Amino acid sequence: MLKWKKVPNASKYHLYVSDEDEILLDEYETEQETSYVLKKPLDPQKIYKWKVVITLENGNTIMG
Repeated sequence: MLKWKKVPNASKYHLYVSDEDEILLDEYETEQETSYVLKKPLDPQKIYKWKVVITLENGNTIMG
């Protein structure tokens, strides 16, 4: 499970999960949720990256 903090004035959260070669493995978009359970099993021997792009009500974005 991946979790992130709620951001004031956020209108959308877009989560991206990739492997160390930057190949996208999963993504998820939500307006309210601040957690996500991956649908694909991960290999414990590999390194993975994830980021959340937050879109604010004014249209600006924040990456976390």
